[in-house]
Amino acid sequence: MKRLLRLAPLAALLACGSNPSVIPSGDFSGPTGLAIAPLPERDLLFVANQGANELRAIILCNAPPNTPTTCTTKEDRQFLPGPIRLFAGSILAGERPLRLAGARLTDGANALHGAVLVAGSDPVLRVIDAANVFAASRDRAVTAEPPREVPLPDTPVDVVAADVPAGVQASTVTAVVATQAPAGGAAALTVLTVSLDASGLAQATPTQQCAIGFVPTRLALIPGGKDDVDVAGQPKHVYVADGTPGGTPGGTGDGAVEVSIPDIPACGPNRCVPATAGPIPLCTVTRRLPASDPADSPRRARPLRSLALSPALLLDQNNTTAPAGNFMLGVTAPDASLCADRGVRACDPSIAGPGVVCADQGVPDCGRGRIVILGNNPATGQSALLAVPGVVPAPTATNPFVAGPPMAPLRPPAPAREVAFLGRGTCPPATGDRPDLSPPCTSARIGVNTPTAVPTVKQRATIGLATTEDGSTVFIDVLARRFFNDLRDTLPIPFQVTPTTTTPPLLPSPVPAAGQEPTALNLQGAGSIAGTQATGWLNAGVTRQATFRVAWHVALPGLESVGGRLSRSGTGPIVLTLAGMDLTRWITSPELQLSAGDFVRVISYSPAATCADLAATPLELDIPISAVHPNGGGICGSDACLELQPVHPGFDPDPACFASGDVGGTFGVHAGDTAAGAWLVSEDNVNVLGRFPHGGQFVVTGPRFDYPLDFAPETGLSPPPPANTFAFSFNVNGPAPTFAGTFFFVQTFDGTGVGIGPAGQPLSAVSSLRDLSTAGVPGFAGPILVYDTQRTPDQIVFTAITGSNSLMNAIPAQFGVTANAFFLYY
Repeated sequence: MKRLLRLAPLAALLACGSNPSVIPSGDFSGPTGLAIAPLPERDLLFVANQGANELRAIILCNAPPNTPTTCTTKEDRQFLPGPIRLFAGSILAGERPLRLAGARLTDGANALHGAVLVAGSDPVLRVIDAANVFAASRDRAVTAEPPREVPLPDTPVDVVAADVPAGVQASTVTAVVATQAPAGGAAALTVLTVSLDASGLAQATPTQQCAIGFVPTRLALIPGGKDDVDVAGQPKHVYVADGTPGGTPGGTGDGAVEVSIPDIPACGPNRCVPATAGPIPLCTVTRRLPASDPADSPRRARPLRSLALSPALLLDQNNTTAPAGNFMLGVTAPDASLCADRGVRACDPSIAGPGVVCADQGVPDCGRGRIVILGNNPATGQSALLAVPGVVPAPTATNPFVAGPPMAPLRPPAPAREVAFLGRGTCPPATGDRPDLSPPCTSARIGVNTPTAVPTVKQRATIGLATTEDGSTVFIDVLARRFFNDLRDTLPIPFQVTPTTTTPPLLPSPVPAAGQEPTALNLQGAGSIAGTQATGWLNAGVTRQATFRVAWHVALPGLESVGGRLSRSGTGPIVLTLAGMDLTRWITSPELQLSAGDFVRVISYSPAATCADLAATPLELDIPISAVHPNGGGICGSDACLELQPVHPGFDPDPACFASGDVGGTFGVHAGDTAAGAWLVSEDNVNVLGRFPHGGQFVVTGPRFDYPLDFAPETGLSPPPPANTFAFSFNVNGPAPTFAGTFFFVQTFDGTGVGIGPAGQPLSAVSSLRDLSTAGVPGFAGPILVYDTQRTPDQIVFTAITGSNSLMNAIPAQFGVTANAFFLYY
């Protein structure tokens, strides 16, 4: 599904692209928010072009095939033109428009009259009348009116508008905007009524407002306009992603908050005008949907940066339907407490023993970009993380709540940014060549352009979507609680995702003595304990793409090159004083464990080192440390110092050499043959995992990022896959290396890699969609809009690729079948 190796860019070629009334410009510049504004026989897809302080609009004809319509094929999927019709129009929308919401209004003649709400980087909500913009693009006599502006308490974070079901007449639409907290104040929600004024132009009037005591990041309403609405068809709840850093598990900064819209206090006589409305009352009727795992120890709050709620889902031919809002996808925000939460851990008693060192990889990227899947029931006030795959019975579309340990967050190959659902409550008529239109009629054709895969249509009640920082859109099998995989889910023979690793030689490679085996890094043999049954203790869904540097007698990080002063009294130890340093963190670090038995190497002496005993710099001499004084005291005064054992010959200077008091140099502090071990393991050249002794075993554990293995659904798995388990284990044996800095360079692979794209991007079997041309290299995919239209029986996915300045148009059910299933606007 993912890799159309050469995309057909419909950018300047099809150019008609925005609107008329202002200066036409060329390409997208940081596209972000997306919204649909309906009009008679066509919809306008608005794109927030933040780099140019404007919106662009694309015309989408929406009449069924072979139906007379005023929307012609020449304008379908084209940019709304500017005054010079060869160029895309530009709709000015204030400073840096970021988030959009479309409102489906009808006018006095019951004709569709859409509007788009714009949240930018100033404390104003702008309302753009789509009908007026379209009319001005067709008729020079029509003036494109400037956006209506609604003052807000502070800069808006997000805006959403209620869905109106097709065929329903709506003179008003409810919208909600979240604003950030002003200095000394609180973030707020403002409810607005979107309607047409006496002149027939769209307007938005604030009607309710309340303060929230957390950091809002995104908003969502239960989609469809049929579930979770009152008798007037207005939404009952708005969902707010809580991005508060350093939160409390189960409280502020964990998951999302459901806010009752009818219970938000009404605006006073001043209509919620920020300057005169007075203090904003608190939102009082709320429900928290925690994203954290109650079974974690310690339990950690998971702040969210994005969220989406599922639509109504038609499940079978008997018209069994799951109500909208039964599932929530959330994307985690970074958590500072996870940034350094890695390294040495106590080994499980089942594997503990002399020379065995255990370390955890921790959560990559400080925890950002993971995907949580929750069940939700607004009627009963219930929410919970879905149970881990392998429990029986499994969650269903109608009952997401089953007993079992909560599943771990999924993590795509690159951190996720935004989420959405494919799914629908009604199906178009199925045909002989399209049996996938029978319930459940949500499908994606995966495996297209993946080597050895067999393109296959997968039908599901719902399919999750997530955009990522590398520009991909990945596909989530929501009820299976895992990513789709182009190989596992398409091949006619069983395919299991299998992690692998390399077993490299020592570098540089010394020549062993005659009859002696070389120093070797060996994968730990398979065991009988859960998680150790594979050689190397690799586990699918836990072992990830990583590189490990296993180095002998290497310089300790942060002490590779330090300046110090040398001194000596009589025949005692040489003292290396490190002015201004505190060695406590190197001593107390479980990963580094600086202590007596480590050693120092001289990099250079200072010019004052003029005595004969210091004439030659012993660059490759290991000078043992006999004592470490972390931060002063005794012989060190107020500074940190190391007591060094004399080495003869090479480093046994006469005390007279230091009479001037300013003899010193530059030194490196190395891991030696201490109880901590002479080998230092680091991951991805950044993260130090720990030390272990020669002849010992190093065990790497890690958090789960997927559940890729198949199992019999009737029997499940016992025990269910753990959220954290073994990722990799090895030992080093043979003769000890002969010089410092010798290392092994080891790589682990998660079993999903399938090659490299034309522009050098790594390709993964995790089912996804991505622009692999050089234009797509910057990536950084943003908001997703799932679009239903009578013009095609399939749902269409629009994705703003912010980093690549493009807009992706994709039909997942038709990948590899039609040329229009995937193309880009630049």
